[in-house]
Amino acid sequence: MNDIEFYIDTAKEAYRANSDRKLSVALGLNAGAVGFWRRGVALPNDNTMVRLADLAGVSKEQALLELSYWRSEGEAKETYGEILKKVSLGATVSAFAMILPDTAYAADTALPAAASSSITLSAAVGLYILW
Repeated sequence: MNDIEFYIDTAKEAYRANSDRKLSVALGLNAGAVGFWRRGVALPNDNTMVRLADLAGVSKEQALLELSYWRSEGEAKETYGEILKKVSLGATVSAFAMILPDTAYAADTALPAAASSSITLSAAVGLYILW
């Protein structure tokens, strides 16, 4: 999971902004906005988070989930944390699936299971399913 500093620092590099203030202005925000985020005083709104995600090369969906995680408390925060773990695991499996040649395995070959998850490979469609 990324934190707000990751998004700020990556956006600063993309904008070639050498200060939080310059990034704030480049995003069309109050000059102190990014500094407030960095100090934990405030968080960006949803639309600004989408813009930061684009600059950071992170999916908008993941960025908005992370933002919701940062904003939430208690059981909701735990739930967002679990969702983010599942999204991250899904992205890892998808990346893994893209590098494995389908012909290396027979159809419906079960791969070693990790913890309580099971991974199944279907060579016919090249699809990995987690449950």
